[in-house]
Amino acid sequence: MTDVITLINAKDYKALAQYCEFEEIQSASGSNIMLGQLYPVYLASCILLNDLQSARHVRKRILASNNKTPEIDAIWSVATALIQKSYPQVYQNLDSFQWSEYMVPLVQQIKADIREQMLIMIPNVYTSIELKQVRDYFGTSEEECLQGR
Repeated sequence: MTDVITLINAKDYKALAQYCEFEEIQSASGSNIMLGQLYPVYLASCILLNDLQSARHVRKRILASNNKTPEIDAIWSVATALIQKSYPQVYQNLDSFQWSEYMVPLVQQIKADIREQMLIMIPNVYTSIELKQVRDYFGTSEEECLQGR
C-alpha cells in the first residue's frame, strides 16, 4: 500500500484510481492483494474524480466478489448520498465513520471538494438563499456559515 500512500499524498486521484484498477485486476490472477483495504480507496478516488458512474461499477464488482467491510459500506453511503444530491447526508456519512489512515486524507479532500463545488454552484443558482440551506450545502453550523469558515 506504499504506492497508494504516495498517490494520496500527491493528490493524484486519477493515477490512484488507475492503480486501484490495476491491483484489482492483479488480484483476479491470484496475487495476494487485500481488496478490503483497496476498495474503499478506489471508491473514494472515483468520488474525487466526480466519476460516480465508475463508482457504481466498482460497487457491483465488490458485491460480486463478496468483499464487504464496514469501510466499503461507509464510503459507498457517501457515494449514494452524492448521487441523490443529499448533501447533509454526505457530510453526516463522512463525519460519522472512523476512517482508516489511508482514507482520512481522501475523506478530507472529498469534503473540501464538495464545499468548493458549492461555492461555485450557489451564486450561479440562487439570487437569495436561506441560512439553513447554506448550512446544508456546506455541512457546517449556521454560526460557522455566518463567520465564513
